[in-house]
Formats: sequence, C-alpha cells, structure tokens
Amino acid sequence: MIYFAETHADNMRLVKIGRSSVPQRRLRNLQTGCPTPIKLLFSKRGSAEDEASLHRRFLKFRMNGEW
Repeated sequence: MIYFAETHADNMRLVKIGRSSVPQRRLRNLQTGCPTPIKLLFSKRGSAEDEASLHRRFLKFRMNGEW
C-alpha cells in the first residue's frame, strides 16, 4: 500500500509519501519520532515503482528528508 500522511510544523503542512503493508502501523512507528500528530490522509494499492514515481512527481516540494 502507498500512503500519504500529514503533519504540521512551524505553520507548514508536511506530507509524507510512503509504502507499507499496514499504513496505520507505519504511522504509529513514525509518530514516536515526531512531536506533532501525524494523520493518514489516504492509502491505495501500489508498487515500489508507483511510490518512486510519486516521489519524482513531487520532488520540487520536498522539504527535508522524507517530508
């Protein structure tokens, strides 16, 4: 599954695109390292190539690391 998750930091909306067989579990793991709440926006079936394509599509919006 490909997921889109969001959090807010310094008055900015940050969105992460990732892949996990259980997106909710992945978000719980991400939450342990994030001081602001993370919310699942959307998930859909997709391959690693689909995820990579989305990362390329949104590359110009990348803020830092995975967000």
